Amino acid sequence: RITGVGRQSLLLLSLRLLQLMSRGPCRPLQNLMLKQSGASSFNLLGKCLRLFAALEPVLSDSLRHRDASLVLLAVQLLDTVRDMCGGPNQRNQREVIASDLFFHLNRILCAQRYDHSAGGQEERASDVDETVNDLKCLLKLGCLRCCLS
Repeated sequence: RITGVGRQSLLLLSLRLLQLMSRGPCRPLQNLMLKQSGASSFNLLGKCLRLFAALEPVLSDSLRHRDASLVLLAVQLLDTVRDMCGGPNQRNQREVIASDLFFHLNRILCAQRYDHSAGGQEERASDVDETVNDLKCLLKLGCLRCCLS
């Protein structure tokens, strides 16, 4: 289990900060996520996309073990990417389209099935008040919202 990825972790709070910086039609801040001026430039959007790509294969295992931390991280990454492309910011949208994000979104949407065997008596996931089915729904909603933006 990966620790330090809970709701109040520095990683999630940093991603939330990037998301809030990109929210709305503020193109200069959105462009800053792709490339900064100066000697060293970081493609923050590309790093978010690569982190999501690395995270996608282990999401099913995380859900199977009722560990919500990686699901929360994946949803925050999707929200951050969605806001980086809002406005619409065509430069950032081209970066997303050129990545393999939609491949990973498709795999998540196809793989995450609801478990009807629990009959409403499902155990809660660790560290959160949601059930595993709730987390699957949250993950799918994040995928769809990212696709629609």
